[in-house]
Amino acid sequence: ARAVDLQEKHRPDLNLLVQYLQPDLVTIMLGANDYLHNPASPAQVKANIQSEIANLRQVLDTKQPSIVIGVPYNLAPAANQYTWAQYADAIKSITIDDPTIGLLDFSSMGNATPGGQWSSDGLHPSNAGHSTMSTITTTYLMSNP
Repeated sequence: ARAVDLQEKHRPDLNLLVQYLQPDLVTIMLGANDYLHNPASPAQVKANIQSEIANLRQVLDTKQPSIVIGVPYNLAPAANQYTWAQYADAIKSITIDDPTIGLLDFSSMGNATPGGQWSSDGLHPSNAGHSTMSTITTTYLMSNP
C-alpha cells in the first residue's frame, strides 16, 4: 500500500483494529510503493506517515504504544523525479523530529535486486530476506526494550 492509501481507504478499518487490539508495539513500513508507483514527493510521504502516527496516538488516547518506523531496503531507480535516498531520508527524519519513534533501517540489506535476499520481482524479500529483516528487527527490539 502507499502511505496515502492508509488515509484514503484503510484508516477506518485500522482504527477499529487498533482500538480492539490495543497494541504495545506498532511498526510502520511505508514509502516503497509511493516511490515506485506514485508521484508523491518525499515530503508528502513523510507528512502522510506523520498523520498516521498522530491518528494512532489519538485513537489510543489511554495507551501509547511504542512506534517504530521501518526504512525499506535500497530500491532500484524508478521512473520518478525523486531518488530512493530522498524518500529514505524523509522517512528517517520523522524519528529525528520525534525521538519517541524508533527506526528500523533495512538499508543494510543492500539493493533490492532479484536473487539472494530478494524475490524475482526485485522488490519483496525472499525467505532469506525475511530472515535478515527478522534479525535486524530482533536486534533493534532487544537493544531498545
